[in-house]
Amino acid sequence: MGVKFDNTFKLSVAALNLNRGHPSLPLNLKWAAQMFLLYVGFSPNFLGFLYSSIFHDDFPKICRNLSEALVFNIICINNAILIVYKKKINDMIKITEENIESSKKLSSEDELVVKEYTEKGNKAAKVWLAVCIIAGGVLPGKAIVGSSYLSLQGNLTLVPIYDVTWPAYVDDRKNEFYMYLIIFGFQSFYIICICLMFVAFYPLGPIFMLQACGQIELVIRKLGRLFKDDNIDSDETVKSLQDIARHVQDIYRYVSIRNKKFNLYVFTTCLGCTRTVILFLSFVDIIQKTHTALYEMCLKTTTFLIPLSLIGFVESYNQGNANIQLICFVCASGMQCYIPCYYCELLATKGEELRYAIYGCGWERHWVPKTRSTILVMLTRTAHPLGINAVFCMVGMAAFANVCNLAYSIFNVMNAAWN
Repeated sequence: MGVKFDNTFKLSVAALNLNRGHPSLPLNLKWAAQMFLLYVGFSPNFLGFLYSSIFHDDFPKICRNLSEALVFNIICINNAILIVYKKKINDMIKITEENIESSKKLSSEDELVVKEYTEKGNKAAKVWLAVCIIAGGVLPGKAIVGSSYLSLQGNLTLVPIYDVTWPAYVDDRKNEFYMYLIIFGFQSFYIICICLMFVAFYPLGPIFMLQACGQIELVIRKLGRLFKDDNIDSDETVKSLQDIARHVQDIYRYVSIRNKKFNLYVFTTCLGCTRTVILFLSFVDIIQKTHTALYEMCLKTTTFLIPLSLIGFVESYNQGNANIQLICFVCASGMQCYIPCYYCELLATKGEELRYAIYGCGWERHWVPKTRSTILVMLTRTAHPLGINAVFCMVGMAAFANVCNLAYSIFNVMNAAWN
């Protein structure tokens, strides 16, 4: 029985199943009904944030509530991406399964490399889970602890998760126990839905990028062994190098006759004496296709979420009631941007390492003309940077630094304008 993605990355898959975003789920009437019920419970808080901000709140509360409302839009866009790119995500899952399965036929050292990068993918999901537990748990924790503490002091006051002004009928009754439970339930469900999406979808990009990094590491190891000896068998070396070239193509491409709707690239290569024209769609290009909108959204929303939340915190601090959950929200917003940038930077760095490994594998020490033509082809193929681009920039640590700079500038402008 082959390796199953669902059994290897259990945390993300469980979250995908719970929020009905798993690409293997059929988009039928049952699924539509489940999504409708999900949004019936998910949407009231978003509408409450908008109503409260438009009709009742002062500037600091508007900043705080609009930050939460912006997260709702992020989740909706993420769901749309999962639906639109359902087939492509399934394709990447299959490639990941094939990579892990084929590693069992390699040497123990090479198999360990694949296992190491697979485990790193699981760790990425665990990081997102930790971020969601900390950032999401602060809000209901504050409400429960605050209500309990005030009750013990003899002042029975029900503390809500979100301080929102509702329409008159609800707002007049929000301190009644049963109405409080209903509001608390909807607000808790809102947090759970957000956490499920972040644990489900956001680790997929790092998982796929780490799989590509693992395959690159295998190629680098093979290249390091190829010309290591002083005396080599020319025919065996040519054959091994051709296998490595095919492995590089497998990293950079995903062959499929069915993908006629995708952009195809024509790559002319020369392996041995045979000239072959290959139509390919890069595996990394599939990641690029499915995550361009997501990562652009991460960069842009973080640019606004951080200053909006900081303004809310600064004003609450000036009023003598520091809103600690806003600091957690700022940290979570930063992680939303930092984690993708980190793994995209790792992928780009691995791509550069591969190019250096191809050129520095020792081919110049042995006169084997066929290997030199193959080396040239591989260098040509890897000339394109192996990275993930958002709409306006390449995703990486430089992009994250730019987001932090812009967020700080916006915060200063808003703070100066308010004061």
